[in-house]
Amino acid sequence: MPTLFIKDNPTEAEKKLLEDLEEKGYMQPSLEMGSEIKVTKGMMADLAENDLFEIFDPGKYGAHAVRMVHGAIDDVIDPDAAKQFAEKFDLPITFFEGEGHSISNDPQSPERLADLAISWFQS
Repeated sequence: MPTLFIKDNPTEAEKKLLEDLEEKGYMQPSLEMGSEIKVTKGMMADLAENDLFEIFDPGKYGAHAVRMVHGAIDDVIDPDAAKQFAEKFDLPITFFEGEGHSISNDPQSPERLADLAISWFQS
């Protein structure tokens, strides 16, 4: 899962993040969520060790349902990675066009997201 922050073929910006990680012990990627957060070497190691793509087991804890919602222009978690995850585990996914990581570019998106969740919980 570290590739959600740094791709296998890193961009120049991601290479700078990797340099910061080595030099400072943390990096501060832009997560479109207001204040920057520090992602430490330890967190990156935990993400590598606990790769959700490998350990997610939808049936492990009995009957339950999972639905995904993702911003179509998310530059934090690649929409293609979200789509691959959804397909791998046969999960329904809804993409919000024009939305990034926080799904708040359009003032109506949070309401649309809430309506989608309510509709899904009621079904």
